Amino acid sequence: MTERIQVRPATATKREITWSADDVSFGDTITDPSNVLTKASRLFEIIPNTFRLRAGHRIGMLVYRTFDITHQDAKAPLNINLVQVYGQKFQVCIYTGQVTEISDNGQTFCHDINTFQGCSGGIIFLLDRNQFDDIAVEFHGSAVGINVGGLDVDSNLGFLINEN
Repeated sequence: MTERIQVRPATATKREITWSADDVSFGDTITDPSNVLTKASRLFEIIPNTFRLRAGHRIGMLVYRTFDITHQDAKAPLNINLVQVYGQKFQVCIYTGQVTEISDNGQTFCHDINTFQGCSGGIIFLLDRNQFDDIAVEFHGSAVGINVGGLDVDSNLGFLINEN
């Protein structure tokens, strides 16, 4: 039987959210400055440990894709023009939304960025507009999480990241 990670316990008004442990993998941090993945032009600054993500924070996710999106991938009605919603392939696109919920364990969060199949692993960062007034300007653009995948048509799961 597959182990499940509890993201949110069930309450009187909300259903339990779990995630299959088979969908989670861990790796070592890449620290070699000559590695192609650690070049400065390809990195996000990670949010400091002192920052606390909360519901309502405005976030974005950067996606570059080399494939066409189908209506099935996006779970979208056939009358929706997917290029207008998701942009062209072979082009960097930023999809925006907000944090809708933080898990009790503080390690995961839900968000409402409009995603499609293939966005898992996308870096989620703080936007620089329409944020709470108490967010320091230097935190704008900082990475706060990794998109894991869709929970349902309106909600996605993200794993929080920080300096640790």
